[in-house]
Amino acid sequence: MAVLVDDYDKPFLDFMGKPGELETVRAIFRNYYVQLKASDERVAFIFITGAAKFSLHNFISGLDSLYDISIDPGYGAVCGFTDDEMKNNFGLHIEAAAERLDMAGDELMDLIRAHYGGFCFDGATRVCNPFSAVEFLQAKTFRNFWFEGETRHYLAEYMKARRLALGWFQDRTISGSFAGNPGDPDRTPPEGFLYQAGCLTLRPGLAPDQFTLACPNLEVMRGMFRLLMGDQSDPAWVPPLL
Repeated sequence: MAVLVDDYDKPFLDFMGKPGELETVRAIFRNYYVQLKASDERVAFIFITGAAKFSLHNFISGLDSLYDISIDPGYGAVCGFTDDEMKNNFGLHIEAAAERLDMAGDELMDLIRAHYGGFCFDGATRVCNPFSAVEFLQAKTFRNFWFEGETRHYLAEYMKARRLALGWFQDRTISGSFAGNPGDPDRTPPEGFLYQAGCLTLRPGLAPDQFTLACPNLEVMRGMFRLLMGDQSDPAWVPPLL
């Protein structure tokens, strides 16, 4: 039997800022994973996915053999679409969207990459947000699909409470160990929280054991602006994407 636990972090993010409720959620999940461990003889493979890096040892008792692939170069393209995957698997849809928007296919790919690409989990491989890319190919119009698809008010509340701006963290250097284990979102520094929330992503650092942080794309930049400003206007100026 194989077990997939998708978005394991969502219940925790739903109770961010509420320590009592958050500890209750931890206890519930701790019991769940204890039962999963008790079924070890029948479980051949466990795959746990999520954006936020809550300390698994706090509630996954006994699952010490888990391998963390978060920033492993061998899995850099697991959580998104590369350019080749977009072209090979969605070529006809890209052509249809390009025809609708009256532009060349390569020009449209540049725009798709600018709006929904730029995510990087290993410092080298860049991928598109699969949800937003597929939504765009269906709608054939550029919108902030990722922010439309899920309420992200916890991001606005977090940043407003701390008087933060996303641009402050552009080009900030972090260590490889921090990128791999930034800590629980309710306890990590702001750059760790925003990195785990998908508002910041990795770029190569100046040293082999370093990364720099960057906003991945226009969808994130404009979505965060609208979330913080409480309206649907676009920022008059956006910094260049790296």
